[in-house]
Amino acid sequence: SVLTVFNTRKLARSFYKHIEKECWDKVYSLTNDMYPKHRLEVINRIKQDLTDNRRIIVSSTQLIEAGVDIDFNELFRQLAPLDAIIQSAGRCNREGKRAGGNVWIFVPEGENIYPGRTYRAQAVHTRDLLKYNLGDIFSTAFFERYYSEVVYLYTKKEDITQLRKDGSFDTVDSNYRLINETSTAVFIIKDAEKLYDRVKDKKFLSRKDFQDLQLYSVHLFDYAIYKNDHNIERLKNGLLVWHGKYSDELGIDAGEEHLEALIF
Repeated sequence: SVLTVFNTRKLARSFYKHIEKECWDKVYSLTNDMYPKHRLEVINRIKQDLTDNRRIIVSSTQLIEAGVDIDFNELFRQLAPLDAIIQSAGRCNREGKRAGGNVWIFVPEGENIYPGRTYRAQAVHTRDLLKYNLGDIFSTAFFERYYSEVVYLYTKKEDITQLRKDGSFDTVDSNYRLINETSTAVFIIKDAEKLYDRVKDKKFLSRKDFQDLQLYSVHLFDYAIYKNDHNIERLKNGLLVWHGKYSDELGIDAGEEHLEALIF
């Protein structure tokens, strides 16, 4: 079983399409292009296949790094900040019972796509540390050096320490936002038509409505929403409803504008 983790949805989707599917028992894509309920269903199928020792490969983004109890034989991780690599490594041979257990760090050929400049700078810093100090990766000193240098680089760059001393917290907040674009949830009507019928004529949505809608929602950046205006229904209660393409394999299909957006 193999897990591949990419920094962006575009790369994860591209790799999924290029996998020679006849070589595997099952091939999966796992990104935030899928609404949460859909993702959970896919994760449960992956867990069952791993329990059954099936030969599977998963093309994923960083979403699999946090709070997902899952265990693969081999892991391929695109170059990322050190903490992200460590999180991914925790999804490989977790209990030492699987064959393999290797973690491979790679840089896609001809690609320079990272979720923001800060993320990219930390990934490059990680690469440099690993290149010259790979033997030290199992020592706590290695991690202390990484985090101290990262903190120094970014506090020095924006003179963040002085800004904090001056009480300029709004400036600090704006300078340290990893992703500057705003995103909005769109409700995927596919598989949730009864929920749509329940909320479509409501003037105000209840907390229960929002909780249920969240399970069937995908976040899109403003530009992607603008380019897909013909696929979106805007209800009087403010809800955006997606009537465009949505696949069981890859999730929402909002075009290149969506995939180019720098979000995990």
